Amino acid sequence: MSIELVDYESDKDEERDFYVSVIDGERYRLLVGPFDTHDEAEQYVGPATRAAAEADPKAWFYAFGTCSLPKGEAPPHAPLFSRADLSESA
Repeated sequence: MSIELVDYESDKDEERDFYVSVIDGERYRLLVGPFDTHDEAEQYVGPATRAAAEADPKAWFYAFGTCSLPKGEAPPHAPLFSRADLSESA
C-alpha cells in the first residue's frame, strides 16, 4: 500500500473514511478511526500524538496527521487506539 497526498476540497467526502495516522520514515500506522469527516479526524491528532508518546517516547519525532481510505476499504491493519481510549482528551 502506498501513501497518496491529497488536498481535500470538502470536509465531508461520502466516498472516504478518515483516520489519524503516524509516519516514521518508511513506516506508517493508523492510530484511530475511521471518522466520517476530515475535521473530526483532525480533532484526534493531538490526543493520539500524546497517547503514542506515552507508549513510545520516540514518538515525538514522528509525523502525525490525517489520511483517508476509500469508504469500506479495510485498512492494512487495525488502528492502534479506539475513540474511547482518547475520548477524554479530544
